[in-house]
Amino acid sequence: MHIAGNPDDFVDPKSHKLASDGRALHRPAVRDGLGRLLRPVLSQARPSVIEVGGDLADVVWERVALLPDCAFAALGATEVVDDEDWAGRGLPFLTVRPDGLGMLYGRAECDGLPIEIGLRLGEPVAARMEFTDDVAKLEERHRGRWLTLGELRIGSDGAVAVDKKHQHLDAWRVELPLPAGTYRAQVFESGDDHLGIRLIRASVESAG
Repeated sequence: MHIAGNPDDFVDPKSHKLASDGRALHRPAVRDGLGRLLRPVLSQARPSVIEVGGDLADVVWERVALLPDCAFAALGATEVVDDEDWAGRGLPFLTVRPDGLGMLYGRAECDGLPIEIGLRLGEPVAARMEFTDDVAKLEERHRGRWLTLGELRIGSDGAVAVDKKHQHLDAWRVELPLPAGTYRAQVFESGDDHLGIRLIRASVESAG
């Protein structure tokens, strides 16, 4: 089953560290079917979770890596990085295994793509890959919005950001310090373009 996302009210503050990070200005060439994304399928045996609530307006974004270029961006569980369910499908695309582990894909087609972690009181709560340097301005001017497509789990092996075209090369694969838990999978839509993907933590798995 395919679903379309709903708007999300996440506030996207910019830290001073991002003022001159040299993001690419190229936008995705096509919008290939928002709404053709799989509904997450969760296993019956779900891990214990602790809900993470509250306002996210105090999240500070920090760049942790810069991909030399990127064709097909992906954010999600390390265990899913080798899956090829996304191939041949319209992007953006969300795939989720029966155990909830998943990956969010987007068509980046840009040079110099920053990978960023969102910190709240020093703890990682989000990750994003924005394909242009004007996402925040577009959102502020109501010319674009983040859409929640579903949820995925990050497991004990952690999270990863990659360009699927070069995912086995170190320069195009970055391990991310996201704790195990459930994350909202979102894409940024502006007109007919999709300009970014991100994961926002919804809950963390308890140690017990």
